[in-house]
Amino acid sequence: MTALSFGDIAGAFADRKDPDRKRTPRRNSYDIDDKRAQVFQPVRHGWDWIGAVLQAFDELLHDQRVTRYKESDRLQDGDRRILLSFLKLMDFKTGQLDPSYQELADRAGCHRATAIEACKRFAKWLGLRWVRRTIVAETVGQAGPQREQISNAFYFDISQAPRRVWATFKAAMRRKLIKRRGKAPEGLQSQPKRADDPTLMSRLNSLGNALEQRDSASRKSRHYPGVED
Repeated sequence: MTALSFGDIAGAFADRKDPDRKRTPRRNSYDIDDKRAQVFQPVRHGWDWIGAVLQAFDELLHDQRVTRYKESDRLQDGDRRILLSFLKLMDFKTGQLDPSYQELADRAGCHRATAIEACKRFAKWLGLRWVRRTIVAETVGQAGPQREQISNAFYFDISQAPRRVWATFKAAMRRKLIKRRGKAPEGLQSQPKRADDPTLMSRLNSLGNALEQRDSASRKSRHYPGVED
């Protein structure tokens, strides 16, 4: 067996171990210790926060089905499984969320490309953001790459989601925390800065009114197995 084939095997093994690590850093990447890569923040209210994100997702998915939203960025049925798998990887104490796309795909039981496309939709509809990161390469100071790409640092900025999604999330958090602690949460008053599509907003507002009437009659929803308000 030639040295080249040995190298191919070693490279393939490394890709399976961490397919998001590449020898050549991608554009707009920051060192893992760079301040611009420090995007993790503690996630208050942990599982209540996850439940509110899922509720916002489910209601938007339902609306897109009812209105037959056909744009390329529409949510897919399998996105919920990917989203839940993603959120379960979050460390509430630190906010750390940095799986490789392959790890996310393995946990969700889908192809890596499917996980990547789902994350793009989460960026559109749920305020998912990420920062590309690099670390010092093993070959630093020698011939070869001086830095290597590692997995992205992910975080959710729900306030930057479409306005109705943010409102749904905020209402869900309020209900959950009043039920659990007897008082409304703080720090949910900021408004998103992005402009929203007026047609979609009109549809979501109509849906929101119907959902609020439904929720007032029933505290549990069949859309959120294992997650109660």
